Amino acid sequence: QFSGSSFDGDIISVDIYEDGFLIGVGGFGNIKRTTDFGFTWENAKKGTNNHIHDITFTDKNTGYAIGQYGAILKTTNAGKNWEDKSYSDKEIIFSKIKFFSKDTAIIASADGKFYKTTNAGESWNKTGEIYDISLKDISFINEQIGWACYWGSTKEYYVSKTTEGGSYWQTQKFLKDTIIEDIQFLDENTGFAVGRKGVFWTITNSGEDWQTIQLDTNISLNCMYFIDVNTGWIAGNKILKTTDGGNTWNLQLDSLNIYFNSIQFVNSNIGWAVSSKGHIYKTIDGGANWEFEAKLTDNWIYKILFLDEKNGWIVGNYGTI
Repeated sequence: QFSGSSFDGDIISVDIYEDGFLIGVGGFGNIKRTTDFGFTWENAKKGTNNHIHDITFTDKNTGYAIGQYGAILKTTNAGKNWEDKSYSDKEIIFSKIKFFSKDTAIIASADGKFYKTTNAGESWNKTGEIYDISLKDISFINEQIGWACYWGSTKEYYVSKTTEGGSYWQTQKFLKDTIIEDIQFLDENTGFAVGRKGVFWTITNSGEDWQTIQLDTNISLNCMYFIDVNTGWIAGNKILKTTDGGNTWNLQLDSLNIYFNSIQFVNSNIGWAVSSKGHIYKTIDGGANWEFEAKLTDNWIYKILFLDEKNGWIVGNYGTI
């Protein structure tokens, strides 16, 4: 049978369940189904081929994934299906997303534009912009107050703060040639940041004061996760832990040729780290021991997100969720 325009993707394998009902799978995550002997086909499950950079959930069922070419995907059934809510401007590359309630969120683009929704992602309005930059990370503590770290057009690195929900940004820290890869504020006064070549910062006084702690310059740091003002982990080509707010660090895992892109803990004992190539490591004792769990993909992975001890997500290139 010829399926006409409803058949818009390669199918590599087909399984027949009963008369007239077939399911086919193929390239770029295509899953097709037909109930009329192949005359027409519908997308049983189709996400996006675009790179996915960040993911967040407002509850166990409702989540959002954002990425390349204005991609915004929404699920209301714990990821069984993803609805395309992509932004109209396909030139935009979304980088980070932060929800403050079930309806209100901010998305940041890779080139420093900020968009806000107040209706659970049904529409997005531009609220502000930091011009001529390449964004590295953001950290918001509420709907109004947040920080952004970025590479500027002057080929130098900066941190800016907003107290107006992203509509206006004021430069707070000039870092020259030191890269910040990840920034996390626990409250308005206390935050942390990590960068390449073993640099870690403790941040106080609403972001005005930065204390630099230089670790081994052979440690390439890319991500971190703090569960309180004292206890946190940093990761890159190694995983290290602090229990005194970053003043001292203990090496927990030397990852050799594996480079960790994201790390998260759900409590002081249970946590996961994911490498750029989809290697998942887990600890149940605060990082004293890290066990390899699985290699999920060869695609580049940007983020790991756990909602609780059992429910977790990773997102990455080519629509990987």
